[in-house]
Amino acid sequence: MARLAPGVAHPGYDRTSENFGIVHFGLGAFARAHLASYTDAAMTAGDRD
Repeated sequence: MARLAPGVAHPGYDRTSENFGIVHFGLGAFARAHLASYTDAAMTAGDRD
């Protein structure tokens, strides 16, 4: 994260403190990209479960 260029969005929460994972069974990056976006938005809003 420290190597990101200025202006690049990054998580507003401590990713290292999270101890869960998500497994995606499916084809293509389209679904993974959307799941990542929704998951990040939920975690930024405070949902850590």
